[in-house]
Amino acid sequence: MLQFLKVAILRIKWHHKVNIKKRANVSWKSSFEEYDVIHSDATFVGTMGRCSYIGARSTVGGAVGRFTSIGTDVKTITYNHAFEPPYVSTCPSFFSTLGQ
Repeated sequence: MLQFLKVAILRIKWHHKVNIKKRANVSWKSSFEEYDVIHSDATFVGTMGRCSYIGARSTVGGAVGRFTSIGTDVKTITYNHAFEPPYVSTCPSFFSTLGQ
């Protein structure tokens, strides 16, 4: 019952900005641009750019850009990955705490 009430309040708060489906779990701290969709049983904490989508049963935390589609059953983790220009990569060969 509390989840239903929370979703109802969030729908009012972000009226015309986001379509939050039933049983979706969205943090009070989350923010949206517009035309976003959070599907059933998805969990979201963070910011979401315009016209983005999170599929059912997905767990997403962090910043989601504009025009981004995240499919069903996706689980993300957040981590601060250091980088120094001109290298922009998630490959550990560019950044390693072990000096590799």
